[in-house]
Amino acid sequence: MQKTPRSAAAREAERLIFNQYTAGTVAYTNVITAQTTALGNEEAALTILQNRLVASSNLIQALGGGWDATQLPSDAQVKDGTQATAVRSVARNGATP
Repeated sequence: MQKTPRSAAAREAERLIFNQYTAGTVAYTNVITAQTTALGNEEAALTILQNRLVASSNLIQALGGGWDATQLPSDAQVKDGTQATAVRSVARNGATP
């Protein structure tokens, strides 16, 4: 997964706080808080990525990506133009020629 600047910064903060914990300068609850923040940021980034992928898929389908190859005319039909009207009908209605 590509890290966002926010999740990368949260992971860096987690690393720094863990180093402080191992040095004995902060309590472990600070480490837990930093880990929780980093995880929340990564979950948000994944949710955004999922929403973008779903939206892209829906766009492709809305633009006609839901056609089945059996609905398309053969090369010969395209070359001689016999299926031109039927292809336009499929494009408009989503019906089989």
